[in-house]
Amino acid sequence: NMFTYTGLFKLHPKKNSSIDGFVSHDKDVIKQSVVTLIKTHKGSRIYDPDLGTNLHRLVHEQNVARTRNIAKMEITEVIEKYEPRAKVLDVSVFPSAESQDEVIAVVSLFYVEFELEEIIEIKIEADSAWEDEEKAKTGLVF
Repeated sequence: NMFTYTGLFKLHPKKNSSIDGFVSHDKDVIKQSVVTLIKTHKGSRIYDPDLGTNLHRLVHEQNVARTRNIAKMEITEVIEKYEPRAKVLDVSVFPSAESQDEVIAVVSLFYVEFELEEIIEIKIEADSAWEDEEKAKTGLVF
């Protein structure tokens, strides 16, 4: 049994996936929605200030159980509230080995309609890393 979702997040659709390139018959649209929810800065959407997480603010906090629990709670809450097609089974958050300006969230998801589980890894950058990237692109100083 296949499900069809309209994916508003596909900027570069796959060739021959559909007439307009925005219809998906798999879990990729749900997965992208989850990643977008987690990476969106809470308060950045005027129409819905609760959308997103504050994980970018936790990047330079101490790597202690309290900080990890806050991150797990943020991820679980945003998915429960905004993405009913996925359920969070488990979340682990740890510092990145590559950069001190990012953390890695490993999220175990259950895709409800597909009855499938998947583990996804998401890099979350600190505010300063995001600002430096924007400055490099636009030349603007925040």
